[in-house]
Amino acid sequence: MNKSPGCDGIHVKHVLQFKDIFAVPLQILLNICIENVVVAEAFKVALVRSVHKAGILGEFANYRPISPLPTLDKILEGYISNTLVTFLTKYDLIDKNKFAYQREKGTITLLHIFANMVNTKLDEHKYVLCMLINFSKTFDPMDHKMLLSPLEQFGARGVTLRWIENYLDKQGRS
Repeated sequence: MNKSPGCDGIHVKHVLQFKDIFAVPLQILLNICIENVVVAEAFKVALVRSVHKAGILGEFANYRPISPLPTLDKILEGYISNTLVTFLTKYDLIDKNKFAYQREKGTITLLHIFANMVNTKLDEHKYVLCMLINFSKTFDPMDHKMLLSPLEQFGARGVTLRWIENYLDKQGRS
């Protein structure tokens, strides 16, 4: 979980430092939010900032927006994410060749597997063709229905699906 402060100024490290005090009230709050399919409007507000990606500083297209969320929202989002990943993993619904959203599978693992595949083919005196794609614009806004449809196909139903839809609906930006 990102340890920088949210737009509310609360640092995750402070919540973790005093977890004995915050754990039970947070659990109650999160359970109420989930059971009632409610996401507090304050959780949906983020302060949008522009971060330079690459290229000429004065060109708008060379910036990407970041929007730090409130810290309590980060915690709630982490809880929902862990629940979904646990479900998808339990029922073997994530392709083994996908590296996102899987515990102990990240960029380093992917690069290690890729390097081994390339080395194996080169050892066999075979050609290796590799296409590298720039995904810098990947995180531009997308239709929420495109996110919800696969979740429903994979078994997300009822409260969980409605909660995620509520969470995505009317994400506030300032």
